[in-house]
Amino acid sequence: VDPAQCSPEAHSAVYLFLLVAKGAVTKEPDDTFVSMACRFMSVCSAEQVALEPKSVSVLCKQLVSHLEKGNSPMHALLAVRPLKTMLGKMTAPSKPPHMTVVHRPFAQVCILAKCYKEATAMLEAQIIDLPAERAGLDPYDIVVYAYYGAMIHIGMKRYMEALTYLRMAFTASVGGPTSCLVEAYKKYILVSLIAHGSVIELPKWSNRMQQQLLPHVTAYTELKEAFVKSADAKGGTAEDATQFAAKIEEHAAVYTK
Repeated sequence: VDPAQCSPEAHSAVYLFLLVAKGAVTKEPDDTFVSMACRFMSVCSAEQVALEPKSVSVLCKQLVSHLEKGNSPMHALLAVRPLKTMLGKMTAPSKPPHMTVVHRPFAQVCILAKCYKEATAMLEAQIIDLPAERAGLDPYDIVVYAYYGAMIHIGMKRYMEALTYLRMAFTASVGGPTSCLVEAYKKYILVSLIAHGSVIELPKWSNRMQQQLLPHVTAYTELKEAFVKSADAKGGTAEDATQFAAKIEEHAAVYTK
């Protein structure tokens, strides 16, 4: 059955299931699927979609995947407002600020579109509730969301807020090192140096995690050591500054990835 045969407003739940099925067999990127998904998010019934968070999660991931394959900020920009609308529909106003299945993909699309300000209200709402698995969330979602939140703040040069979100990524982690945590630790070192001139210590309980991450962030820890030495008012010398510049040049390809 083609989703076009249903009304996205009146039959939102059915339309959602059909759209997810269509997304599973549609070759990426596909402008028609992106357009259908965006329109659905804009007009669907909040009451109906709120009952199907897992399907909403799948649809959001499919949409993001199409946008990533399209590799166009202007293309991604078309999905920002629809996802923001869907975020509002999945957020129960009668409950404390809580994580939904739309937080992570919305933040990611704001980054893809370089449209950081659209995510400001979401990031400023302090999440104090993480719903159970039945809400369609994976425990790793909060880690990735925190990393994306930090990247958005970095894009707006809000470094103190970025550090808060990077710390959140470590706080929310329940397993061992992941690629997301490796990237979060790299950003934590760089943003700390920018905002404070030194790397602010993470909570002590994360020491083991940091030790596991160190082999993956060598270029960044070397930069930290060179930066602190060159910036030391008491012991810093012209040679130290030269070594710091040399360290940047040595790992330039890594820092600009």
